[in-house]
Parts: sequence; C-alpha cells; structure tokens
Amino acid sequence: MKRHTAYIDKSGNIIPCIQGRRNRIDKITRGSVVMDSEGNISHPPISKLACFGNPVEYYRGTSDTEATYKGVATPRWCAGCKSRPACAETASNRVDADPDLVSKRDAWEVATDRLTPVARYEHPTFTEFASACDDRNWTSTNEDALEAQRGERAKQTRKKRDRTKRKAKQAKPIPPAMLQAIDHERELRHKSLKAAKVEPGAPPWLRNLNAGSIELTCDVWRTLTLLDHQYNGAVSGGDVMRALMFSNRYSTMTGGFRARVSEAMKRVRRLEISTAGTPVWGDPFDLVIPNAPRSGDGGLDGVVWQVLDDP
Repeated sequence: MKRHTAYIDKSGNIIPCIQGRRNRIDKITRGSVVMDSEGNISHPPISKLACFGNPVEYYRGTSDTEATYKGVATPRWCAGCKSRPACAETASNRVDADPDLVSKRDAWEVATDRLTPVARYEHPTFTEFASACDDRNWTSTNEDALEAQRGERAKQTRKKRDRTKRKAKQAKPIPPAMLQAIDHERELRHKSLKAAKVEPGAPPWLRNLNAGSIELTCDVWRTLTLLDHQYNGAVSGGDVMRALMFSNRYSTMTGGFRARVSEAMKRVRRLEISTAGTPVWGDPFDLVIPNAPRSGDGGLDGVVWQVLDDP
C-alpha cells in the first residue's frame, strides 16, 4: 500500500489521504482544540493540515518514520508533524466517545497485532474501522476560518495598494535643479562614506561595509530624500524598496531585498545622527540648493522616482 493511500474500501477502491503535503511550520496545541459532544472540532486556522484529528489519518500515520539520508532525518507524512500530539489526542477522543468505533478499532488492533505495517492497513478490519470513521462526517471550523483569514489578508492588501495609489497621485514633481543637487550630494556622501570606512578607529559596523552595502546605503539616502520631498506623510520601507526597484540598478532584485533596504535605512540614520562625536555625514542636506552642479553619472540613471503598486 502506497503511503498516499489512507485505506482500501470494501469494494477494493483506494481512498487517498486527505492531506498530501503537511504543514511543517505552524502548530496546533492540545489546549487550542475544542470538541463538542458530536466530535466536531474548532481550533486556530492552519493551512495544509486538513487531516488534523482524523482517526483514519492518525492511526494510518502511527507507523510513519522520518526518512534518513546520510545521517540527516527528513520529516515525511505524519512523522515530524508539529501538531501530532494534539492530533493524537483529538483523534483518540473522537473514537473513545463512540462505542462502535472503539469496538472496530480494538478488533483491528487485535487482528493485526503481528502483521507488518503495510498488511495492517490492508486488513479488512482496518477497512471496517476507516469506513465507520468516514461515516461520522465530523466537521472542523478550520476551512471556514482559513477562508476568513484569506479574505482579511486580501482586504489589507487592497487597502495597502489603494494607499500606495493615492500616494502616487499626490506626488509632487521634482524640479530638475533639485534632482541634480540631490544626485551631487549623493556622490559626495558616497565618497565620505568610503573615506570614513578606512579611517583608523572606525567602528566595526562601518569598517565592515562592503562596496555593495555602501552603494545601497547611498542610494537609499537618495531615495528617502526624493520621497520625503514628493509625498506627505511617513515614507515606509516598502516605498523605498519599490522606488529602488524601479531603477535599472535594482530592477532584478528578488528575495531578501526588503531586509537589505531596511538595514540600509537604519544605517542612514546612524550616519546622520551620532550620540558620540561627529556624524559621518554631518549636517542635514538642504533641499533648496539652487543650480547645483550635475553629478558625474546622473545618479541611478537620472530617474525621477515614483511609488508603484505592490509587485
């Protein structure tokens, strides 16, 4: 019997397991499960665990073991499931509350006590027990709760997208002279940061910056400066990330870029504000500098930043 099979019914048909890939991240605890007198349950929503508390799935999985390759154990099926203790208690309580199921389960365990795991689940007594469990039609609030959770997430995503669109519509234009001044200041800050990194006594967080981190830090400063001028209200890390990804330099960035941008934003504040001594970047930049010289390379392709919808 293949492991994706729950049991074989009285007509010889294969009944597949309810859940193929198990949830290996989230966990249901014993105390979070509530069961009524009919065996119906409720618990916090959890995805990819429709098998939770099902006696057929639980007893079928008691023989599961973790696959081991070169000494490394890999969870498969019920083995390694973080919700297994709560599942065992729920499944057992459902069976124990029903005398007919208790009788069928006990008959299966006695009749197959000396058989191999595969033969145990192919035995007619397991078919009797599994069929009787399926006849009970127990319910769980999980699917309804998951649907409500997905709906709330979609609602929040729409609200976030609407806020982003409104912010984009309210954007003020960047005068060419101001863009040139910001680009020029970005280059000055880039040079000063490279110089500060190699100065004797530079702190580890500054000394250990690589070329890529320095570039990103200066680009984040430039983007923050532009967005602060363009939009009313706070500028978020997501605003900065989307603006950066609109430029050619960062258009191909994928996973982990948001975290790098957040770290760079913290670094910008640290470079501009010092609790001891002089800040690396000194006085704040004056946005109204007129007719500033053009930077050598135009700075990030000379882009006028926009806040875009979430990808």
